[in-house]
Amino acid sequence: KKIQIMSPQAAYIMVDLLKSVVSAGTLWQTYFDVGGWGGMPMAGKTGTTQNWDDAWTVGFSPYHATAVWFGFDHHGSSLGLGLTGATGSGPVWARYMKDIDQGLPRIDFPKPASGLVTERVDANSGLLPTKYSTKTKDEIFIAGTEPRRFDTLTQYKDQRDATIVNKLENSALIQ
Repeated sequence: KKIQIMSPQAAYIMVDLLKSVVSAGTLWQTYFDVGGWGGMPMAGKTGTTQNWDDAWTVGFSPYHATAVWFGFDHHGSSLGLGLTGATGSGPVWARYMKDIDQGLPRIDFPKPASGLVTERVDANSGLLPTKYSTKTKDEIFIAGTEPRRFDTLTQYKDQRDATIVNKLENSALIQ
């Protein structure tokens, strides 16, 4: 019996989020370490348990999914200070994924034909940008869930900073 656990739109957003782990998160260094992916899109997630007992990387391309785990069968041993999913299993995962996808035609992750919208948002708050927004980015939303309110955080921070600076300048003049 076929069971759908999430919509194609939610799955696509999850893939998009996991692509950012590879392009700008804990796996970004692996891209350079392996000399790039040859144009193939990649997505992934790293993990490290307390005391560095386990380090793992799970990731996928449009063709393959792979998990790499470093650890011990029995709890209490440590891989060593600083050996994480990004620094331990990540490079192994990256090399394997590059090699297994070598020579395959570049394809993108499948995107649903409907039900998604792209909206430019304030990069700090995730809300609609205003004239005070200094950095914006495009985000994908399930249609109907995109932000409808405008960012007020940036304006508040600017006003707060100006107030603090003014108070500091005035207190310096008094002394």
